[in-house]
Amino acid sequence: MTDLTHTAMTHRSAAAAGLHEDRGEGKEVASVKFPQEKYACGDHNLGHGGMLTLYNETGVPPYTNEWYEPGVDDYFREQTAKKAEKLKGKIMAPHGWGGGHFAIWPAVMVDSWRIRYYHPHQVGMTERWTLSGVDKNAPEHVKQALRHYSERFNGPVGFFESDDMENWNYVYPASQGATARKNDYFFRNGIGHGRYDDRFPGVVINGSYTEEAHRARFSRWLAFMEAESWDDLYPVNKTANHRIW
Repeated sequence: MTDLTHTAMTHRSAAAAGLHEDRGEGKEVASVKFPQEKYACGDHNLGHGGMLTLYNETGVPPYTNEWYEPGVDDYFREQTAKKAEKLKGKIMAPHGWGGGHFAIWPAVMVDSWRIRYYHPHQVGMTERWTLSGVDKNAPEHVKQALRHYSERFNGPVGFFESDDMENWNYVYPASQGATARKNDYFFRNGIGHGRYDDRFPGVVINGSYTEEAHRARFSRWLAFMEAESWDDLYPVNKTANHRIW
């Protein structure tokens, strides 16, 4: 599946219409929230960043029903039980269950069910591919349910992506306007509050609504622009620190 996009995204109108519940999400809610901390994060030396979830309890959250198609919840409940057994007495890895989007510098984004990678064609025009994974050993009715959901959600005709397109198509022309050309974009949200955490070495974590991931990306981009050779760049130069904020 492909769609031609520019940059930025929001799902406000789709969420307001309740389209995010298309998979049945929310029809059953856990009575107790699984202990966790959510952050925006960024590796300023490598440029990766996004949302990060650190878990404060062993095991996995209990499964809650969220699929309309018959039998799909049964399959995922069984898989959750297997995962719970495997992680008994262990903490899930950062960015695990419900961790959010994570960008791999320079042009790949991953989350719990998709891999998205971007192909720039020219200034202001980028082609994005979305790959949705499925367990090859899953029953056919589960594979079909996942395919149907991915098709309804993603791509040029997907309800969330159609909602996005208006924003994608506005943001680049807006960046060429008179005011945008005179003023820098503001990426200081949360600046000065980032910190390192031993649970995720080398990564700066910050409040969940900060722009730490953006700043990490720009740190790496600037390092590439200013480097005279690979020897100036981390990790070839293991002593380099590209963090500029």
